Amino acid sequence: MKKPKVFYGYWIVGAAFLCMFIFSGAAYYAFPLFYKPLEVEFGWSRGTVSVAFTIYYAIQGVAAPLIGRLVDRYGAKKFIALGALITGLGFIWLTSIQDLWSFYGGYAVVGVGMAAMGPVPTPQLA
Repeated sequence: MKKPKVFYGYWIVGAAFLCMFIFSGAAYYAFPLFYKPLEVEFGWSRGTVSVAFTIYYAIQGVAAPLIGRLVDRYGAKKFIALGALITGLGFIWLTSIQDLWSFYGGYAVVGVGMAAMGPVPTPQLA
């Protein structure tokens, strides 16, 4: 007797789950862990560090409609891959920050990447 293959749709659901897990964990829940180290390392206040979080979500809100249109036109798989690449580049940028504007710019790039791999394209996979 042949074993039935795993339904392809389950792989898609798993990939969408992984994207949303990274989106939620890396962006929303992990950010407060960095308040204190950033305050100590750079001498920034908590409010100054929190602006990066605001920029991250503002950029996502601005980029989401454009990304939604592009996902409808070209497909979700391409944008999830592109979003993962952009997010990775943004996190690499954040490893080498030296000043506040570089920190904000890194989170702006991460916001664009997360919008392209997060809640905008993942429903299109299913």
